[in-house]
Parts: sequence; structure tokens; C-alpha cells
Amino acid sequence: MSIEKLLQDYNIPTSTGGKNWQQGWIQTNCCFCSDSGFHLGFNIKGNYCNCWKCGSHQIENAIMQLLGVKWYEAKELLKQYSWVGSGSISVKKIAQAIECAWPVDSHIIQQRHKQYLFKRNFSHYKIVSDWGIMGTGPIGPYKFRIIIPIYLDGKLVSYQGRDITGKSDLRYKACPTEKEVIHHKHIVYGIDHVKNRKAVIVEGVFDVWRLGYGAVSTFGTEVTNEQILLLANRLDRAYIAFDDTEAESKAELLGNRLIALGVDVELITIDADDPAELSDIQAGRVMKLIR
Repeated sequence: MSIEKLLQDYNIPTSTGGKNWQQGWIQTNCCFCSDSGFHLGFNIKGNYCNCWKCGSHQIENAIMQLLGVKWYEAKELLKQYSWVGSGSISVKKIAQAIECAWPVDSHIIQQRHKQYLFKRNFSHYKIVSDWGIMGTGPIGPYKFRIIIPIYLDGKLVSYQGRDITGKSDLRYKACPTEKEVIHHKHIVYGIDHVKNRKAVIVEGVFDVWRLGYGAVSTFGTEVTNEQILLLANRLDRAYIAFDDTEAESKAELLGNRLIALGVDVELITIDADDPAELSDIQAGRVMKLIR
């Protein structure tokens, strides 16, 4: 018994050849993006499925959509055909570092860093206390930056450096991949502080700082499969607040992919072009959504 036999018994067209097929996969038409090119693949050994056009999907959800059955029926069918459902969703680890070390010349933030935060209407006391930031001076590849630690399950796995001079070509400089425990684009900033399985999803770290605990950042509007899977594993409800109208299509795409994985999603608008520009009172109103 196999996933291929299950699909065949329900007259679902499958393919084990052609340009969209790879060894170890069973392909069919995607029920999520209305594809007709056999882009939805079930990995035989890995017990997961992925559409080469719209991304990863939970196995039970795919079976529900393809066969027109209910969730519990999909799980039971997977058992009957000796095929395991998606179970827990893990984050893909691509980096080799065992420990993530702070960059050279990292230290407690100095007056220059405090002034930068003040200009952006942030309390350096609160940011240091809540988010554990550090600063750098004039030495090293991360000179004159705020160093933003990135944690997952309480472990430092990566960091970003934010330029405070306004002169660097790179406003944000990521941790070198070989020094990350987990690639920063495979995790979500602030996920450790999510409670009640509800969060507001924003683009950047400063947006999270303005909104506070319960807001999470995807480090931009381009969201990876690993980030989507992590969000789906940790959230039951998500509110997406990307910065501006140009990001609307990206927000809708993220929302649709989370919905396909069983997350309730709402796209929300805010009273500023950027969540980081909100007042504390405005930010508090946004965060009432998750309380």
C-alpha cells in the first residue's frame, strides 16, 4: 500500500515521469493553485508534499482537497494505506555551526546606538531589556551597527547588524551562513514570545519592536517555505500587516499558504506606512487583536 495506490484508487491522475518529476516523488495536479501540470509532489520517504509553484502543504490538507473528504477521513485513509501524515513540522537546518558567536567588537550599546534608537522613537532601555541587542564600534565587518540576536526556542541561532550611520550600502547585514546555527530566513524573529498561538506578522525587526511581544518578523516580504511551515506549526491565527500597498500581493500569498496549512488568517491595515512608525498607543491597539 502506498500514497500512489491511494490516489489511484480515488481516480486521481498521477505521474512518475516528465519534466516536473524527480526520483522518489509521486506527482499530481495541485489542488491549491489549480495547476494542471503535475506540480504537486508527494515525497515517498519524507512523508511531506510540495507544489513546485505554490510551495509546501500539509499532507492531510492535500488529501482532503484532492479526495473531497474531511480532515479525520484524510488521516484515517493515510493510516489505511500505510502512509504517515505530516505530523510535526520541523525547520530545515542548512548551516553547520554548532554555536552562533557574536561578531567581533560586540558590546553593550553605547551613546551612538542610544541616539539612533531615540531618533526612531524607541526606548533603548526597553529594547535592550526585551530583545537583548548589542552594539559595535569602529572595528570589524559589522562596525557601527546594532547587533540584533535571533533566537529559536531560547537558543541564539543567528543575528543581524543594523547600520546606524546611514552611510553603509547595506542597512542590514546578516550573520554569515557558515556561522548560523539555522539560516535566518528559515526562522521567524520573535516566535519565542508568541502566546495563545496567535501573532501579528510583519516585515522587519523594528516593526516587531514597536508592536512588542506577539509580533513576528519574516525579514522582508519574500517568505520561505521553512518560515511558512514554522508559522503554521506555531500559530492557529495570524494577522498579516506588511508595510505598504506594494506588499499587498505578498501578504495575500503568505495568507493563502498559511490558510492551506490550517491557520486562520486576516490581512490588516495600520495607521502608518510602516508599523515601526506607529505611536505606542497605536501599536497597543493593533496588539489587542491577539489578546
